[in-house]
Amino acid sequence: MDIVDFRVRPNTEPFFPLTQNPSWGHVFRTMGYPPPTERPVTLREFMKEVDGLGISAFVCAGRDNESSRTRFRVPNDHVAGMMKEYPGRIVGFAGIDPLKGPDALREIDRSIKELGLAGAALDPFEFGMDAGDRRLYRIYEHCAELDVPVILTVGPLPLKGVPMRLGSVLPVDDVATDFPELTLICVHGGWPFTTQMIAIAMRHERVYFDTSIYFQMPGAELVVDAANRVISDKILYASSYPFGTLKESLERFLTLPFTDEARQKVMGANARRLLRRWL
Repeated sequence: MDIVDFRVRPNTEPFFPLTQNPSWGHVFRTMGYPPPTERPVTLREFMKEVDGLGISAFVCAGRDNESSRTRFRVPNDHVAGMMKEYPGRIVGFAGIDPLKGPDALREIDRSIKELGLAGAALDPFEFGMDAGDRRLYRIYEHCAELDVPVILTVGPLPLKGVPMRLGSVLPVDDVATDFPELTLICVHGGWPFTTQMIAIAMRHERVYFDTSIYFQMPGAELVVDAANRVISDKILYASSYPFGTLKESLERFLTLPFTDEARQKVMGANARRLLRRWL
């Protein structure tokens, strides 16, 4: 089976601090996954695990949240370097800080045109925004003009002190309505707003969502039903490593009752169609 994991953060040196934040400890406990590695790994070490599980390719995004309270950053150059080291197997997206104004747009241009990344990735909640915040619209407009997709972090937002309303998927409907030419990929299956996420993906030709982390939580079973019946072309398998291990995430996901046709699309075919310029 062709497997493309749409949300991976290899625990390399730049990503390593992400998992060491004490605020994330309860995520691992709640989801029942083991904690991340105790040390950074090399990309070569990580790819050995990827190869051993039969994962054909994965998507990885940089982070630029320097203007947020976490101030966490993974340089887009690091992601581009991984992509160049494993062409056709790693597809990189550029992390963008929306509060950097014109510099954010320049970074999108640099990341796409010079680094060869596939699109932009935004964490609106980090900046006290939801996905429909008008301060994000210049980024959406710019990505639409470049014809590159945008990954949006939505869902339960497990960080302490962040209101879950910032993870609502309903503002995504506004964005997709205002930018029908823009491809949007929402993470975490939109859970716990699963029904709304499915409806938005049905309504808009260019809205997709991945399955990362929460695909076995109460209510998330609707994703399987949606794939089997109505939107098999819009759902993307994702582990969200390291918040779900590659092996256990894959094993858990493969137990879900997808039809053979839907499983083939969700596990890899949809991602390859969406990222055909890079995979």
